[in-house]
Amino acid sequence: MLRTLDLYKQAFEDEFLSSTSVHYTRESLAMIRSLETVDFLLHVERRMKEENERVDLYLDESTRTPLLMRAEKCLISDHMQEVVDNGLSLLLNDNRVSDVSRLYSLLSRVDGGVSLLRTGFSSYIKKVGKAMIMDPQRDPTMVEDLMVFKDKLDVFVETCFGSTDDKMKFAQAEKDAFDFFINTRGNKPAELIAKFMDARLRSANKEASDEQLDQLMNKVITLFRFIQGKDVFEVFYKKDLAKRLLLGRSASVDAEKIMLSKLRQECGAGFTQKLEGMFRDMELSKDLGVAFRNYIQHESSLGRYDDCVECSVNVLTMGQWPAYDNIQVTLPHHLSSSLQLYEKFYDSRHTGRKLQWQPRLGQCVLKATFRKGCQKELKVSLFQAIVLLLFNDQPSWTAADIMMATKLEHKEFVRTMVSLSVAKVRVLLKTPMNKEIKDDDVFTVNTDIKEMRFRIRISEVQMKETEEEYKAVEEEVNQDRQYQIDAAIVRVMKTRKKLNHQLLISELFAQLRFPVRAADLKKRIGLMATATAWLGNPAIRRYLMYISYDGSRFPEMATGGTGLGVVDMLYQAVSDSLFGARPHAHPPSVALRISPSSRRYTYRIAVCRDWDIWESIRESPSRACFSEKDYAWRLPPGFSPEKASDVCKIFEGEPISVSNDIYDYYNVTIVSRSFVREQKCALFTNFNIWPKTLEIHRYISN
Repeated sequence: MLRTLDLYKQAFEDEFLSSTSVHYTRESLAMIRSLETVDFLLHVERRMKEENERVDLYLDESTRTPLLMRAEKCLISDHMQEVVDNGLSLLLNDNRVSDVSRLYSLLSRVDGGVSLLRTGFSSYIKKVGKAMIMDPQRDPTMVEDLMVFKDKLDVFVETCFGSTDDKMKFAQAEKDAFDFFINTRGNKPAELIAKFMDARLRSANKEASDEQLDQLMNKVITLFRFIQGKDVFEVFYKKDLAKRLLLGRSASVDAEKIMLSKLRQECGAGFTQKLEGMFRDMELSKDLGVAFRNYIQHESSLGRYDDCVECSVNVLTMGQWPAYDNIQVTLPHHLSSSLQLYEKFYDSRHTGRKLQWQPRLGQCVLKATFRKGCQKELKVSLFQAIVLLLFNDQPSWTAADIMMATKLEHKEFVRTMVSLSVAKVRVLLKTPMNKEIKDDDVFTVNTDIKEMRFRIRISEVQMKETEEEYKAVEEEVNQDRQYQIDAAIVRVMKTRKKLNHQLLISELFAQLRFPVRAADLKKRIGLMATATAWLGNPAIRRYLMYISYDGSRFPEMATGGTGLGVVDMLYQAVSDSLFGARPHAHPPSVALRISPSSRRYTYRIAVCRDWDIWESIRESPSRACFSEKDYAWRLPPGFSPEKASDVCKIFEGEPISVSNDIYDYYNVTIVSRSFVREQKCALFTNFNIWPKTLEIHRYISN
């Protein structure tokens, strides 16, 4: 009857709904001020349940939707901003999973509620994550804290945010927030992640199972995915990997290779090319070690090199491993003889290569007798070994005498003496006893050593990486990034042919995988444009000759081979053509590579000044054309070997001609990373036109 006359709606429902709105508006204002967030959510949830039950018991079904909409507006919509701003962070901090689920359930009932919650979720991650990243005191536990934080957030995403679509959106919000805050501290997170993996992959962590280590690697890769400075990670990871491999500190080679495979899967084969090359070098060194032992047996059978000591040598490919300073020290006679024997053995297998020893990376095992009945086996660094072996000659030494006898650099000398005389295991006694090393300090063997173990490892004093080392890493990364920017510019322009300046910058932002400023891109574009215009000047072009070089032959040079591709290129440069009969009347003063890329190889070339001499040696251009910087010199005929060291020093910075009666000597830099098929070179036949004001050419020549 009431329905037929529509009295239910006119006389009751409208007034009932209006009264409900007034009631819940007043109640919600009072409750939001007096209750904690969790209690307020429970109150709202209870009220919504009561309204549903009220419809079931007393009201017509048609009233359900408008009634619930009024209640949702007053209890949820009107206060959801305040609840999210003031309560969400508390719920997330306290790991209140069920309460966050309740909040999501309530907010999903109103328009814009889930979007507001997602924004608050993202803001929380950015705020907490940035505070974590920017706190230097948390650096030792930074990576672990980030992984715990990420795991915690993943639980919220998987558990609290209902539908599959919403879970994906919240997961994306989490990812975007991590992308934001993890890069707010420059390159530091990349360094810390690399150091964290170094600590976990070292032999001191063998207790972790394979499954635990794999899970840890996956979490680290997840964090690695967020950092923009992946090239910075590569530099630090490579340095630490080198130490683990060379010093035998890796817990598992299999684990190392699994980590490399994950990095390759994430960043591509180019990212791990050098790292994988380091493992190949270690495998090749094992094979060489077997061959060397057979060689020693053969030499010993002939009565040669009886005074050599057993040694194991790792042969590393320059360019794949971190760069190490070339330190000169005075080695004991027996060890020096062993290294000479290995050089002879290596030369017999690899003609044209030259070994450069790195004593800083050497390790030794010494048998020591401290007193009658007290014999020990000491595992020490090479620097520690050459110091300890001095005490076979006399019982006491002053610091000044030790430094003079070993020729150690002061910094390395101090590190070595502190580790031997002031550390926990004191092999030497120091007078006076303190941590400061002075020239007149006296050192003697500690004959009263108390260490019970037979095998003793004497650790080196770990020096914190200095600002200079950090700066060197930064410069290396920045230099590599410049080449990558230039290479990207070339790729884009080769594809697009003609492009608006702003569109070019946009394309570069999309292609480059590291953070870069628009100003840096504009600078590189301007320099390349200037260089192109300069080389296109008709007044200049008459001094230039362009030649092509097949980059597919680059690997044989990069691995220390004869580099015949480069010889062919230079041979073409100093003759009419590759098959020409006469050289150019004016030999080039400098050859430089103008195509940008990211790896540099520097060569010295010799250009004949006399046509008749050139004709006499033209059939063997490798003798006259070049020798590789990092390997053995091939001195051309007529060049005094005594001058070789001077020439090496002169070939730094801008091109300088070094002349004698037969040849002019020049610096040639060839750059390649992608091994493109065609390399362009500009050859200047007049040194006076060298464009010293153009940075684009100056950095190539360096």
